Amino acid sequence: MPEQKRCFHFSYPTLVPNPRYERDPRFPGGAARVRSWERDLYRVRDASAFLEFFDVIHRAGYAFGDTILNLSWGPGDGSIPEKITAVPALRETDLLVATTRCPLDVGHPGHHGMAIRPSTTPLENQIFDTLRECFLTHCARNHVVLRGDLHACLVGLGLPAPDYHFHQIRPALLPDQRFTMGFLFYAPHLLPLALAGTKKRGPRFFQGFGITGVESWLWARALRRSHADLLSQIIGSDDFWAVLGKWELPPKTPLARPMTLAFADDMVVDLVVLTAKAGAQSGTPTTWTRV
Repeated sequence: MPEQKRCFHFSYPTLVPNPRYERDPRFPGGAARVRSWERDLYRVRDASAFLEFFDVIHRAGYAFGDTILNLSWGPGDGSIPEKITAVPALRETDLLVATTRCPLDVGHPGHHGMAIRPSTTPLENQIFDTLRECFLTHCARNHVVLRGDLHACLVGLGLPAPDYHFHQIRPALLPDQRFTMGFLFYAPHLLPLALAGTKKRGPRFFQGFGITGVESWLWARALRRSHADLLSQIIGSDDFWAVLGKWELPPKTPLARPMTLAFADDMVVDLVVLTAKAGAQSGTPTTWTRV
């Protein structure tokens, strides 16, 4: 009997403000105070976007395996507890799904001090290695840069070249525009973890994200509603895929705290779909072509 294909959600819980204020060390004699930030296990920022994708993933034959909570862990937090680095034993046939912009580069923390922080765990490092080798050279809240070989296929399609700058404060719009973007990257396997010296390939990896949590949800929802066949083609493929989407946000979209997603029912997304075979020796994408 064949093994059951499993899907794991690689999730980033939200950093939230600590209700206690602390004295700002930059002003030792003053009254200036700042809020510290702490991890909130119960505020998973990307669950709704994951559910949009899982509808298609489940129909492709995958059962839900577990949620991998990738808690942020910085240099000032001491050694990483073993319980944070422990993850399920992942098989090459498993599918690892991320619906948050992975913080390859933390960048500016934003006007309210929040940012997605890396965990520096071995699994996250393996994901970062794969993204850098196959898709991205920079990824932060206000700046995303594609690899040159990937962007070469996008010349003349009306997209910025080759990097995308976004307003720091929500909504995450391209400069001087009412447009934002979504990104989807798929690798038939995570590359071997260079930092740990292992030669073992990881599971299949699927990442779909917008710049903020709301845009990630809108992007996942649009792909499920209008491009489910494309998602089905990508999931479980032995090729690399990259999908870029660009759409216009209404001027008065309540992106800060939307009550429903009715405002997005008529959202039209312009898609660019690229694919590449995996190199026999390197395991990285060969030549990208537009679909």
